[in-house]
Amino acid sequence: MKRKEIDLVDGLLNKSELAQVRLSVVAQRLGTPLGVGLIKALEKAGYQVYTQGNATYVSPPIL
Repeated sequence: MKRKEIDLVDGLLNKSELAQVRLSVVAQRLGTPLGVGLIKALEKAGYQVYTQGNATYVSPPIL
């Protein structure tokens, strides 16, 4: 089993800027319960989720 990881990109701690999260495990397993549940939870929290190539990105809501 491959190690599941989440790569944090571009200042997640600074909420005044747009941050992006690369969710490589979700991009590889979009059809799995883990991937679907994670995407639904992020969308419910107001995040914008989009995919590009093999990566899934999340943009937090603008405060």
